[in-house]
Amino acid sequence: RKAEEPAIILAGDFNAYQGSPTYEFLAGAKLNNPNLVGSLLKQQPRLADVLKPGRMLPFVTRLLPLQDAHAEASTPTFRNGKRYDYIWVSSSIRVEESIPNVGLDGSSSSKKDIPWMWPTVSNPSDHLPIRSVLRLL
Repeated sequence: RKAEEPAIILAGDFNAYQGSPTYEFLAGAKLNNPNLVGSLLKQQPRLADVLKPGRMLPFVTRLLPLQDAHAEASTPTFRNGKRYDYIWVSSSIRVEESIPNVGLDGSSSSKKDIPWMWPTVSNPSDHLPIRSVLRLL
């Protein structure tokens, strides 16, 4: 791995679906599109300082694009059947495996389970976890 190429793992609940402005931003969409920037700020208003020219924007855009480690995942992480939770990685990290989400008790999830699954004693969150096996290059 080149020393100037940072290893980045960014994971969590982004409250954004695949194809949303937040998703497109992290996936490396060009920020010279005023419609994308406006939509992104509406969805994630706390990014306003980051996106101001001369602030963090040059640094942040140098780190993009990131790869969605679960881009091909079909299992949802939220009760409405969508996925809002992500593991993003930089190009210096290889995704070895994207593991389908399972409940904390080991039970697997599917779209048919969604209305009844969360929260429970074994799944105390309103989101299911996602996991990946990653390798630093």
